[in-house]
Amino acid sequence: EVIASYAGAWLAIVRPSRALDVVGRPEFVSHLVSRVSHAAGARVQARLTNRHGATDDRLAALVSIQQLPTRTTGALLRNLLADPVDDLRLLAYGMLDQAENEIVNQIFACRDALEHERTEEEQQALHRRLAELHFELVYQRLAQGDVYRHAIAEAEKHARTAQSLANGERDAALCLLLARLALARDRADEASPLLERARELNFPRDRLLPWLAEAAFRQGHHAEAAAIVGELARHASTPALKPVIDYWTR
Repeated sequence: EVIASYAGAWLAIVRPSRALDVVGRPEFVSHLVSRVSHAAGARVQARLTNRHGATDDRLAALVSIQQLPTRTTGALLRNLLADPVDDLRLLAYGMLDQAENEIVNQIFACRDALEHERTEEEQQALHRRLAELHFELVYQRLAQGDVYRHAIAEAEKHARTAQSLANGERDAALCLLLARLALARDRADEASPLLERARELNFPRDRLLPWLAEAAFRQGHHAEAAAIVGELARHASTPALKPVIDYWTR
């Protein structure tokens, strides 16, 4: 053991040191992301947006996101509607059309249910559901142009009706929905008091923070928005909010 120790020490001394060098920062190449074994969402998006990739591979990537919520894939699918590959355009259109039809069919079912004699509580629940369904068309980016404005107007109409029925004025979630509709109409001044009302009705403040920050920012209250984002950073938040938090708190 003594001899081995001396030999190890001597070898460590006589072994020539390896030269060190500084390398530049590697560049990001989107079409190589598909070879990475993590960040599946980024890989799929890179495969879909890489128009130089194999069509079969891009189609497989598009099929793999069929079960994801349209609110997370809607923008990507709409971009694919202008893709030069016919199969990709048709599949993307079919996915968007299916998502829209599912919501529209639920809207028709709720409207049919309202035509029958209902208690005030049942009417309130149906109007509330109709407001939520119309807002889903907006939230999932399924409505565009005039349809977008119509969906917002219908959502607001049914939300207001729901508020007027069966203690609906005490529904904090309806206040939040109306606030989000106001933000969608670019009326942050209307959204702020609705958000405060939702908080008064015991809606968790930490879940209101993103909307409070957006309302403050849109009204030009940047210091207030930064303070709210700082508060948001102290709570567990979704990965989608991380870039916003990093920007406002760095």
